[in-house]
Amino acid sequence: MNARIWRLTTIAAPIMLLVGAVALYATPVSAAQPLTGTDASGLSDSAGKVQLQARFADAVAKDGTRSLVVHLHMGHGWHVNAHPASMEFLIPTQVSARAGDAEVALETNYPPGVDSGIKLSGTAIKVYNDNTRIDATLPVAAVEAGKAAGSLTVAVRIQACSDKGFCLPPSRLDQRLKW
Repeated sequence: MNARIWRLTTIAAPIMLLVGAVALYATPVSAAQPLTGTDASGLSDSAGKVQLQARFADAVAKDGTRSLVVHLHMGHGWHVNAHPASMEFLIPTQVSARAGDAEVALETNYPPGVDSGIKLSGTAIKVYNDNTRIDATLPVAAVEAGKAAGSLTVAVRIQACSDKGFCLPPSRLDQRLKW
């Protein structure tokens, strides 16, 4: 190989890798509503690929509980790990709630994950795709704490992964619901 070709390939290869990485991180999930989550390094994290939509499903029930509905929205080609995660080292989707600064109990009904088509060590990876619905119930004590605080913060811990198996750093998505 002559010296000129060697210089071009040693310069071009790192530049092509850098351009590919920048394109991956800079590509919006949706042209209509781009997501912009970044971690401390400025690179994309899971919050840049997933949106949380939480709401109370109804008024306080006669037994003093209240239902909560959580929807996860993500762009084409992205998913989050199901709960429980398919393998120990994967980060499961986890819903929690806070009234003020205090964590409150939440009875969560996670849907079954769907097969992602990805296998690791022979294990099929179960995931949640766009518009996944997670139902939860706030017990009486959580309802009372939420009323006293005037709001409830729903938090969902997620790790977004591409359908090709590339995973972003995990994020916590928060949404405050006024009582």
